[in-house]
Amino acid sequence: MMTKALSRRNRLLIALATLLAGTAVTLLWWKPWTHDSTPPRVAAADYSGRPSACLAAADDEATRAAAQNAWHAMQDAAKGQAVNVQQLTVPAATREQAAPYLAGLIAQHCTLIITVGPAAGSAVPDLLAPAAGTRFTTVDAGEDLHDPRITQLSSKEAPSRLADQVRGLTKPQ
Repeated sequence: MMTKALSRRNRLLIALATLLAGTAVTLLWWKPWTHDSTPPRVAAADYSGRPSACLAAADDEATRAAAQNAWHAMQDAAKGQAVNVQQLTVPAATREQAAPYLAGLIAQHCTLIITVGPAAGSAVPDLLAPAAGTRFTTVDAGEDLHDPRITQLSSKEAPSRLADQVRGLTKPQ
């Protein structure tokens, strides 16, 4: 009789252990299917499809105020818009020195490149051919660049006109 009770107890323990193991396996298999496994979309990280306005200016006394005013106008205009703005300090005193920096902005696919000062401004005509889809605006270029594809502005009119250009990047051209 003792053997039957012991074996009945063993059978009960085995059945209970099997039931618990089956429940655990079922829960582990079922849980992933009850929730959406796709991570939420992070919109703030997706800047690649946006147009961009890029400011290139020397950090010297002659251009500092105009560059700061242009940068503030660009930032204000981009708020709430699907436009990226960036600023690049160009340590250049001549067009030859400025050209590689502007070429870098073209390589970054800037939609609008804004230059401040004569060094960066005078380098723009040399870069028009490789940058067919890029728009250019110069501020205080110091000379007439004689090209209808370049918008030339004085530092006085630049803030309002640049803001309009930055806002205009999100509208169909």
